[in-house]
Amino acid sequence: DGKLDAWDTSFYNNILLKEKYGVDNEAIRKFFPLDHVVETTLAIYQELLGLTFRELPKGTFWSWHAQVRCFEVTDTDSSQQLGFFYLDLHPRTGKYGHAAI
Repeated sequence: DGKLDAWDTSFYNNILLKEKYGVDNEAIRKFFPLDHVVETTLAIYQELLGLTFRELPKGTFWSWHAQVRCFEVTDTDSSQQLGFFYLDLHPRTGKYGHAAI
């Protein structure tokens, strides 16, 4: 229909970045391996917030998918357990396609 809808902008933005500026998100991705990015991000949050994140071994927590990871969160100074969080980073059928942070 020739109309640009909100859901089209990401697609056309990627084309613009690649064709006009030579930016290829897929080529950039290889410089940021997922495990390293997660580990580094958690390390930054631990330092900034005074928290400790400990990943629980697979099979020791309930999960809706095998790729989901679970972390215990404790206060670094007091060692008091504050809670847990799940990390589910991989796309799959039936899962929201956007970042749900």
